[in-house]
Amino acid sequence: MKKNIIFGMIIILFVFVIFASGCKKGNQQQTIEKPFIGGTDGVLISFMEGFPPDKVYDMGQNPFNIDVQLRNNGEWEVPKDKIKVTIKGISPADFGKTASDFVKNPNEDLLKKRITSGTIVDGTTTHIIFSGLNYGSGVAGDTHLTIRAEECYDYGTTATTLLCIKKNLLEEGGVCNPNEQKTIFSSSAPLQITNFIESPAGKGKIQFVFTINHVGTGAVYKEGSWCDENILNQNKVYVNVDTGIGNGAYCGTLIGGSGHDGEITLYNGEATIMCTQDISTESDYEKPVMITLKYAYKDHVTTDLTVSHLS
Repeated sequence: MKKNIIFGMIIILFVFVIFASGCKKGNQQQTIEKPFIGGTDGVLISFMEGFPPDKVYDMGQNPFNIDVQLRNNGEWEVPKDKIKVTIKGISPADFGKTASDFVKNPNEDLLKKRITSGTIVDGTTTHIIFSGLNYGSGVAGDTHLTIRAEECYDYGTTATTLLCIKKNLLEEGGVCNPNEQKTIFSSSAPLQITNFIESPAGKGKIQFVFTINHVGTGAVYKEGSWCDENILNQNKVYVNVDTGIGNGAYCGTLIGGSGHDGEITLYNGEATIMCTQDISTESDYEKPVMITLKYAYKDHVTTDLTVSHLS
């Protein structure tokens, strides 16, 4: 008797769980599966161990190579003609080279890190070889130098979230909330998009605000500038906001574009973008918004080199 009662209660509980699950699914808000691997890396730069060596000798007796490794650990593809590496810190002439010998592009495009069939596929790793360096003069004693390999490349960040579009923006409940901070997904890159907040901005209009943060270790420049130090190039980011609604959003803080795109300057590694979007709808739904950033990025790596006298 007791066994039958317990068995009956289990069946009732099981049916209740199934029913509750079905109800929840029927009212579930639209969500975005994580579309990016995520992270803060772009193209990582390093010296291969032993290239250059720790020590070389003077008087042209010890030729050596510098091997710079580039690894695209972010989620933006870099064509080979959009990235260069420059060797600094040592005089090209002292090592039998010219200034142009110390600037090179890779021989292949740097494909981005990506997800394929649920598996993470690493981005391209390639090498740039500066060969045949040879210190031709003499030194009186050990001379300590610092070799700096500096990369500059065009890069980008992509981010997405969901806008809440409602006939009555002030109505509480329903399929979504037009007055809240949204979950935003940002691709792996040294610039990230964060703090996306949507709110009603009057009848038939919404407003959203988001932040661009520089989270990398390098420096940001205008896309295509080759990291020129002119102040007009520093901390410049191109921004495109694509809502896919009507004529698009109007983002008044962006300069030189069509309203939903243009340039902005980062101050202390940060910028805030405010946009408004006119809406006209008889239904309530969620709409993906895509945000794209484009910029040039400079980073570097250093190593020590000792030139010793060959006695």
